[in-house]
Amino acid sequence: MNTLLDFTQLDFFLKEIALFNKAQTPLREREKFNIFTIIRNGHEEVGLHSKFLFELLSPEGSHKKKALFLKLFIQQLGVDFRLENVEVFCEKNNIDLLIQNNSQAIIIENKINAGDQPEQLSRYYNIVHSSKIKDIHIVYLSLDGKEPSQQSIENLPDDIKDNRLYNKSYKKFINPWLSLCVKECATQPEIRETIVQYKQLLNHLTMSNDIKEREALLNFLGKGDNMKQAHYIADNWIHMKWHTEWEFWNDFYNQIPDSLKGLPIVEEFLFSSDKLDNAIHYERNRNYEYGLAIKLFEYNNEDICLYIERNSQRLFYGIIVDFTKDRNNDKDWNIKSSSDIQLLSESLTHSVLGHDRSPWIVYQYPKKQINFEHFNHTDTLDLANQQKRLQMVVELWDEIKDFVDIVIDWKTNLN
Repeated sequence: MNTLLDFTQLDFFLKEIALFNKAQTPLREREKFNIFTIIRNGHEEVGLHSKFLFELLSPEGSHKKKALFLKLFIQQLGVDFRLENVEVFCEKNNIDLLIQNNSQAIIIENKINAGDQPEQLSRYYNIVHSSKIKDIHIVYLSLDGKEPSQQSIENLPDDIKDNRLYNKSYKKFINPWLSLCVKECATQPEIRETIVQYKQLLNHLTMSNDIKEREALLNFLGKGDNMKQAHYIADNWIHMKWHTEWEFWNDFYNQIPDSLKGLPIVEEFLFSSDKLDNAIHYERNRNYEYGLAIKLFEYNNEDICLYIERNSQRLFYGIIVDFTKDRNNDKDWNIKSSSDIQLLSESLTHSVLGHDRSPWIVYQYPKKQINFEHFNHTDTLDLANQQKRLQMVVELWDEIKDFVDIVIDWKTNLN
């Protein structure tokens, strides 16, 4: 077949896929009404997942089941933990969930989207350990049960890493626990249905509802040359990822707003074809720390930059110290000693403060979910369409400009 004929058949195949996808839509619509996705973003770690788990785990929760749900959770975890004088906390000392009695503690780090911070689990362990609690367990909870990064567990005691650190997934750990909770709510339909809807949200996030749809898709691909067309797409998918990201960064760079044009660009952070090759095509030693960094101002001999980073998870942006001039990991950054840093964080309602030894001052995730690593969210896939990509770039810059305006106002009033 000549190339033109191949692409003609491919176009026909994609239209058939669109029809197949449309046929599956009514099946998905049955569970579309979900109170959790209506009031919250389904991927919110603290705003949704941690708070809901806290409500179930807390003996003081509105479910009126006292410590029953917590008991089922601990039994499923398989640890020896006493329920006398037990308390459950959410976001205490930045720990997502903390279960503790007078002498024991279970730290739960909840990871849906955000990446790990350096020594994150070590810091949480030390916080609890310093309160004279020595019997400590750590649960690293993610959608798929992935392991925490090496930087997150750096300086964590070997005994904790080897025997008391549990990698648990929502799919295989939380969902079965929720099923046990549902069984205990036979006479309380309002609680039962709330938990069931939360399970449906988890099934969506963990792709647990897709088995029947995949069987139907396999039947469709088995017809004619459909599988060959699908193979062609799959064989080129990684290259499509590369070119989609490359076009995004170039459009994003070319649309730098007038208010930021002319400011110095930090070359070491700047995206390049080599950096995309490393992040997308390499199997080892990948580096995701690139994007676009623009110097905004200087503070006590430190260059303070706006940095939009690709990241290994979702793209995010924020204010960072240009650490390329001093890579000392234990450095105390001058600007972070300012008493006004907390005021900046409070002014940026959706921002997160970088930890003490991080060059990040504050950062936040954009409204659109751009994740070049997973490359599966609608927002990311839409970047392959030039018109949608340019519109998204404009919206992202509008969002970032508002962020920068607040930072500049804060800088003007610095003590």
